[in-house]
Amino acid sequence: MSLKEDLEQDITQFFREIDDMLPEGKKKHLKLLFDKYCHISTSDVLFDKSDLDMIKSLAHSRWLDKAGRAYLGKKRIEVSGGDIDVLRMVEGTIVYLNSKDCLKKLPKFDYKE
Repeated sequence: MSLKEDLEQDITQFFREIDDMLPEGKKKHLKLLFDKYCHISTSDVLFDKSDLDMIKSLAHSRWLDKAGRAYLGKKRIEVSGGDIDVLRMVEGTIVYLNSKDCLKKLPKFDYKE
């Protein structure tokens, strides 16, 4: 089913059930629909060379104060040398996307000392 069909189905269902809902339930259901479909009306965020430079800068600056090692997860698995650069870029990208309001939730890594 397409996104447009899903939206139409959810709206139809909401109006079928609205009379049986309490005011708090109506409000909660509408908020869920907004959260689910709010991205439809937003335009794409286009990235250019300056955005890439900013992501690299963010990746570099976030790791200046950290030691050369990183540990992730409950088992404290060490991130190997080559993967640290990848991890830096991923974190820099997440920070940059969040600053542009592109993410609904901010993903984080489970770092361990």
